[in-house]
Amino acid sequence: MPWVKFLKDFDWQPPNARWMIAYRKGKIMLVKQDVADEAIAQGKAVPSSKLELQIMRSNKKDAGGR
Repeated sequence: MPWVKFLKDFDWQPPNARWMIAYRKGKIMLVKQDVADEAIAQGKAVPSSKLELQIMRSNKKDAGGR
């Protein structure tokens, strides 16, 4: 399961499912390989890492955010 950073909103629906998952722009998440492959192919995400997520959270705290 890879880490990805969503550059644009991305709605993913598994094959033959009646539901979907909405991934929002700016989020860094650990997702299933199918989701990562599709989002990256559509230009809506790029590979990322847990380290990038930790840095982003650390910068938010330094700026006075939660």
